[in-house]
Amino acid sequence: MDCLNRITEYYISIAEKDSATFYQDLAYKEAKKINYIHGVGESISTHAELVRRFEDNFPLEQELALESLKWFGKTDNKKNIESAYLRLSFSLFAQSCYGQAIPSQEKAIEYFRKNGIKKNLPMQ
Repeated sequence: MDCLNRITEYYISIAEKDSATFYQDLAYKEAKKINYIHGVGESISTHAELVRRFEDNFPLEQELALESLKWFGKTDNKKNIESAYLRLSFSLFAQSCYGQAIPSQEKAIEYFRKNGIKKNLPMQ
């Protein structure tokens, strides 16, 4: 599932909506089938990115990011959780919910640091 989620992110990055959607759906179904909680959380998080990038549907992005974070909350594996927090923050910001976006941005920064990721660390 981790590989399928990375493939989804690749296709999102090159704006291949159909391929990204295919792999995101496959990652979600396969993760659910074997009850891979972390994989479910990541696949829902990438789904949030899909709806933002290709549909500009910020309320749905928010809903999916929150659902993703619920799944991340069920596992000790927090790899890539920062992406879910960034997606939540972005969706709130895009809906002019600035005060609500800030705590999500701060959580993303916290997990960027905890997970040792410096390349994509947002500015403070």
